[in-house]
Amino acid sequence: MKAILEFNLPEDHEDYELLNNALNMSLALDEIRQYLRGQWKYQDPPDDIDKIYDRFFEICLEHKVEV
Repeated sequence: MKAILEFNLPEDHEDYELLNNALNMSLALDEIRQYLRGQWKYQDPPDDIDKIYDRFFEICLEHKVEV
């Protein structure tokens, strides 16, 4: 099975960029999910929201996801 995606650039540039970054976004979201699960499961009490917020942006930067 083959799939070919075509974009009319520059009109479809945003869609093209979104598709190109989909894997990085998925990896970042999974890492964020794991981090939050660890916070709730193993931290008593969980870290404050500022630390969680900072870690969210660190993970996004590591995966080159712009937020």
